[in-house]
Formats: sequence, structure tokens, C-alpha cells
Amino acid sequence: MRSTKNLSWVLRMDKDTIRIFSFPGGGTKGYGSNRFMQKFLHQWGIPQSDFWKYVDVYSGTSIGGILACGYAYGRTPDYMESFFLQQAKRVFTIRTAADVASGSHNASSDSNRPNELQKIALIATNDPFYKSAYEDSNYGHNVLQQVLVDNFGIDTLANLKVPVVIPSFEQDMSRYVVFSNFNDPSYFIGNTESIVNVCRATSAAPIYLPAHTFSGHDYIDGGIYANDPILAAINIGLTVKPNATRIVIVDVGTGIGNMSFDGSGSQTGTAHAVEVLFGIMNIAMTGAEEWSRYYLDYLTNRLAKDVYYYKFQPKFPPEFPNEMDNSSASWFADLANLIDTHYTNESDKISSILAHLTA
Repeated sequence: MRSTKNLSWVLRMDKDTIRIFSFPGGGTKGYGSNRFMQKFLHQWGIPQSDFWKYVDVYSGTSIGGILACGYAYGRTPDYMESFFLQQAKRVFTIRTAADVASGSHNASSDSNRPNELQKIALIATNDPFYKSAYEDSNYGHNVLQQVLVDNFGIDTLANLKVPVVIPSFEQDMSRYVVFSNFNDPSYFIGNTESIVNVCRATSAAPIYLPAHTFSGHDYIDGGIYANDPILAAINIGLTVKPNATRIVIVDVGTGIGNMSFDGSGSQTGTAHAVEVLFGIMNIAMTGAEEWSRYYLDYLTNRLAKDVYYYKFQPKFPPEFPNEMDNSSASWFADLANLIDTHYTNESDKISSILAHLTA
């Protein structure tokens, strides 16, 4: 039985239009998705603090799931930016050789990513790159956990202001799951689960971060399942607004680029083989987004309702480092420039979707 509480969330808006925002995964490239929202809301002319009031459903995977939960909680894009510029450099760093030799539990440097050979060795020993070595370590997944606790405390998905759709993979049960505060247990789980646990579950990227365990189960990144959960979001929208005549979707991707460790690519040996593996994983994640684009295009032309969608998906130059663990200030600055350029180049499409959102 569906909870009537879900209906109260959406009755505040007109019943004719379903508005959905989706945020696929991509690690620190999620900075670009958040930057898009900063620019988009400014152009829309609504206060960032009121963003959630104009949305019927948020969906997101991995870092996109964290963004979706943040926005649905009432956090602004300006607020969320600090995660990337201040905290990511501590999540995506490791101890130096000197740190290890001294017996330190902590990492002394920001954005100290393992090099290619180190990453290959860590993959061989099934040791996630950014797993904190000790419970009190000041880097890696410990930092991610603390940032989420600082932001969401013990609040659950039920405390969010807007319905969300967040996929993950229940590794110990080999089960694909979708977390949501929309109370329909036949299709969704976790209505009363903590926001922190759900964010950790969807963002536990294999190889990079350790699985997250709670309620007796081990969870890993939803990107291996549905890197763009927009289809489930549409279904919730249609359920809570069955008489809606219009669906407006903004789908904010994290970009497509050179699929290798660092953007340059290796040519021979084990390093090349591992990068081929990473490339396949990256293709699968981006492919999930492109499949959603195909489906949305079909809906636009075939569904009896009016469907309008816009997909923000910049294509990065071959030399741009595309790996999901980049976190230096200079890298974020370069990404910001690419996002700004793509936003300008897409101005006609963005103006068009804004017209549909406000119609």
C-alpha cells in the first residue's frame, strides 16, 4: 500500500506537470553537474534554497545520488560545491611512503592519488584505492563518512522534502536494489534508512572505495546497475501525478572523455590491460546514460503525454583527465571552464527546457 504522505509532497505544485531532475554518477566529475545547477538556477531565476519546491522527483546514482539527496534535503548547489573543493581532496588521497614509514595513520598531503603501478598493485590485492587504513585515519572513506554525517546526521530518507530514487547493488545477496523515500515496498527499499547509509551505498565505487555495510548487507555503487535512474523517477512521477499531461526532465550527466586512469592512456603490458578494463567500466556507466537518452527521445515522440527533456553531457577533449578521483584545485578549475563552455554552447537547448519548466 502506498503512503499518502507521498502525495502531499507534490500537491504543492500544479497537477499537470511532472518535473524531474536526474544526476548520474562520475566521481568528482559531479562537480560539473553541481556547477551546471548553479548556472541553471540562476538563469531560471529561482533562489537556490527554493530549488526543491520546483521538483517532483530527484534521481541520482553515486555522486549523483549524493547530490540528489542534498538537493532534496534543502541544500543549495553553492553549499554542495564545498564537498568538491574542500573535502574531495581528502577523500581521494592516500598516505605517502614517508607517512607509512613513520607509522602515521594519517595522510599528510591532499589529492595524493596512487600512481598507475600502485593502482594495478591495489587491484591485484583487492584493496580499494581510498579505503582508510585505520578507523581514525584522516583520509579516504572515513572523510566521506564524516562529511555525510555532518550534513545529514541521523535523518532518514523519509526526512527529505522531495521523493528520490537512488540505486545500489546489494553485493552479499547479488541483488540490484533501489532506495527511495517513496513508500512502495514492492519496488523500493529504505524509506526509513539513514540518508548517510544510502549515500554511502550508492557511491561505494568498486576499486576506488570499500563496500558499505549496514543492516546486515554489503552495498556497492549503483553505477554498475543504473548510472542514470531516470526511468524509475518517471514511474514515480506518473504514480503521484497520474493525470499530468506534461513531463519535463533535466538530466545532468558528468561528461564523456578519454577512458583511462589519467586521460593519457597506456599502450603496453599490464597497465594497458587494466586501462582497457577501466575503459569498459566507463563505457558501461556512460552507456547507461546514453540508453536513457534513447528512451527519453522515444518517449518524447511516442508517449501520449507531452514529454520534454534536456540532457547536459559535455564531451571532454582527449587530453582532459577523465578519471573519477581527480581532486586538485587546478583540475576543478579546468573542469569548470569546460562546463561553462558547454553551457554556453547549449544555450538554445537550455533556454528551451527552461521555457517548458516555467510553462
